[in-house]
Amino acid sequence: MPKNSIRQFNDRYDQQVTRLLNELANYDDNILNRKPANGGWSALQTAQHLVLSEELSFAYVQKKLGFAKEGKADFKRADWRSSWRLLKVRLIFMLPVKVKAPANLDTDKLPDYISLAHTRERWTAIRSQWNVFFNNLPDELADKAVFRHPLAGKMSWGSMCHFFIIHLNRHLNQIRRALK
Repeated sequence: MPKNSIRQFNDRYDQQVTRLLNELANYDDNILNRKPANGGWSALQTAQHLVLSEELSFAYVQKKLGFAKEGKADFKRADWRSSWRLLKVRLIFMLPVKVKAPANLDTDKLPDYISLAHTRERWTAIRSQWNVFFNNLPDELADKAVFRHPLAGKMSWGSMCHFFIIHLNRHLNQIRRALK
């Protein structure tokens, strides 16, 4: 996938994150931290889950790229399987069933109470890291499958950005329900 296309997918996700954060700015922190009556995460816990997902993904990618620099990793070219894996994630997220979050992204990793300002700061920081990463992505890595989704497996950079978009959209309704 051309680097320009990867950056476009990443930019699209950036815009969605900005819109969500601006939407959340219409509420005070007490409302944003209120858990739904039927249980589940508050709006900000859900947002923190999304942030943590990006942070852990970035850490994973950096670790794998570090192995490559040491000569301990050989990345395969992303092929049709990457698109198939993204389709699997899309189908799973379209189902009207609850999907259990991986242990390192689940409830005990989320704060009970946090400010929107802190959430915005943290999300902006990881978005900035991804932006710098994609702007400096070496040409020889642009077509590699380095990111590993916990359910689906290795994906291309474009599929990873699509996953972030799908993931945010899946949780957007959950955030809005928590605010009612």
